[in-house]
Amino acid sequence: MGGPGRMGMGLGPPAPKTKNVGKTLRRLLARLRPEWARIGIVGVLTSLAVAFSVIGPKIIGNATNVIFDGILGQRFPAGISKQQAVASLRAQGHGQIADNFELIRLAHGLTPDEFRSKPCTYTIINTNSPLHFIHNADGSLSDDPHQPALDNLLSNTGNRPHVIKATFVWELPKVGGAGNAEKALGAAVNGWQLSGVFTGGSGVPYDARYSYQSNGSNVNLTGSPNYLARIVLNGDPGSGCSSNQYKQFNTAAFSGPTYRSIGDESGANLLRGCSLHMMDLAVSRNIGIGGSRNLQIRLDVFNAFNAVVYNAVQFTEVLNSPAAPATVTNNQYLADGTLNPNRLQPQTAGFGAATGAQSMRTAQLQVRLQF
Repeated sequence: MGGPGRMGMGLGPPAPKTKNVGKTLRRLLARLRPEWARIGIVGVLTSLAVAFSVIGPKIIGNATNVIFDGILGQRFPAGISKQQAVASLRAQGHGQIADNFELIRLAHGLTPDEFRSKPCTYTIINTNSPLHFIHNADGSLSDDPHQPALDNLLSNTGNRPHVIKATFVWELPKVGGAGNAEKALGAAVNGWQLSGVFTGGSGVPYDARYSYQSNGSNVNLTGSPNYLARIVLNGDPGSGCSSNQYKQFNTAAFSGPTYRSIGDESGANLLRGCSLHMMDLAVSRNIGIGGSRNLQIRLDVFNAFNAVVYNAVQFTEVLNSPAAPATVTNNQYLADGTLNPNRLQPQTAGFGAATGAQSMRTAQLQVRLQF
């Protein structure tokens, strides 16, 4: 049935129903009796296929691990221990390979049965923090006692807790009446529809970072190309979002790391971008112009309330060298507190300034003729 707020649909006579379900079922089973054997075979094969699809990947995965570990073990001389192999790799500068090698087992000189019978110990690792080891005087390796603290420091994975999408559709009340005035008003206002989409969500987490113009590589700071130093946190950095486009967070709370860093200067995802809150609206009307022809008028207004939502920030602090970790070269503000005149545009923005935002209010008008 047609009408405001309802979907028109054609209604036909109801489908016929079985009067005697038991009798119908017995007739169906009688017709299928000659095929029971085939139906049983199909059922058994289907069950086997499902079972193999579940256990097959596990079997293949275990077999692949056995083959890979065995091949890798053959690449090292007989009698060498895994600890010696790892120490050798690190001595040759292959730190990343050595880290991965710590987690597998050697199969040199073992038969497949012997290899499978050997115990294997796996270490659960917080992937946010790289593995840290201590090189002992005898050439062996041991866990760095700082590892648990580093794992805890970088445990914030930057989840975005809230994302909201809400829609509505409202048909304007119908105006009716027998008088000419009511008819004229109804012709003008009837059939209009207002709809909208609200998009909201928590800000996206991010971190402040650093970049040195000289002598600031990983090797200079931590002694290894595979281990990163982190920006130093000296105070409260703020939330990470501000109405001041040139100061989204407290830049004075950060400075660069110095030499002999172990990567514990600050945690992860300390800042959070601006929350998203935008409303898109649309008003439309369909006007019948005879037969199957239809004229649609539609006005869309995106970000109807012109909300300002910064979505990009210059979060990299450019510094001269680790010898002067507080000397910022891309400062947004001068020493007297005024804005740096050379950094007023997004493409030249200084440390802490917004460099992008959601689109402001835009509108589009469409007229469609359907026939």
